Amino acid sequence: MERALLHCDNVYSFKNLKCYGRVCKTHTQSATAYRGFGIPQAILIIENIVEHVASYLKVEPVELRRMNLYAENDSTHFQQILIHWHIPKMWDELVKSSDYYQRMESIRQFNHENHYRKRGIAMNLAKLALGFTRKYMYQASALIHIY
Repeated sequence: MERALLHCDNVYSFKNLKCYGRVCKTHTQSATAYRGFGIPQAILIIENIVEHVASYLKVEPVELRRMNLYAENDSTHFQQILIHWHIPKMWDELVKSSDYYQRMESIRQFNHENHYRKRGIAMNLAKLALGFTRKYMYQASALIHIY
């Protein structure tokens, strides 16, 4: 839950963001992998919110994402200052190099012409931190044989 709450902002600067989590015990085992430690779930939630807001405002999701990206020296919701933050520049380069808007227009035309077959396109961001939040989680041992 801690990792999910640390990543609930993904790469966006939402000034009024408040995240809450509740850990629950169940009587069944989890059927999911534990490799993401809650990070993929948190990113999925915030990206879904961005899609809903873009739909409500009738704005392209790509544009809404760009408008809300963190900037250099912004502070996250857990007060980490972002230095060497190159995401906005990378985002602009990827939108341009992928011909996103040209592809979007051809998809709109295809969807208008075809009643049953539809196409779509999306661009999403993901901020994945490295490391753990507790020092004891870094413990490890190794056995090395030198001959």
